[in-house]
Order: sequence, then structure tokens, then C-alpha cells
Amino acid sequence: MARPCQRVRLESGLKLDLNRLVRRGYIRPGAHTGPFSIWWTDGYSGEKIASGVINAEMRGPVDGWFQIQIDGIDQRIFLVSDQTPLWRSAVVL
Repeated sequence: MARPCQRVRLESGLKLDLNRLVRRGYIRPGAHTGPFSIWWTDGYSGEKIASGVINAEMRGPVDGWFQIQIDGIDQRIFLVSDQTPLWRSAVVL
């Protein structure tokens, strides 16, 4: 019989998708955006489980920051752009 889990698993935590935030206009390269209110809901019941406020400063040439405030916690994350490597495929004869 499996032991009951005594720690919160990473999969149970709140998730924040930066690509989705960019697609929705919450983060825009070359601009300061926010503050925006965001929230998380339970995937099964639809009940709101957490909420927060986000800001982003992306006016730098290759860097910026993203800030999130949830329940009295204020976290600023510094972002640096990086080129995606070009992968080349080789044909072996």
C-alpha cells in the first residue's frame, strides 16, 4: 500500500504560462504593461483558488522584468531574451 503524500507536489502548484500572457497582451515586448489582475481556478469545479496582480517592464533592448503579487508576496523576475538555436538536420546516405 502506498504511503500518503505528506508534501505538496509541484504538479499541485499554481502555473503561470508566460507565452499565454504575451498572447493575451499582458506582456508586450517594448512596453510597460499592468497592473493586471489574474486568477487561477480549479480545473474540476471551476472554483477560484488564487488571485494576483502582474506588471511587466519590457522596454529594454534584450532584458526586462515581470512582477507578480499574490497574498502579500511580491516577486520580481528578471527576463533576458535569447535567440532560439537553429537546429539543422543531416541526411546520412
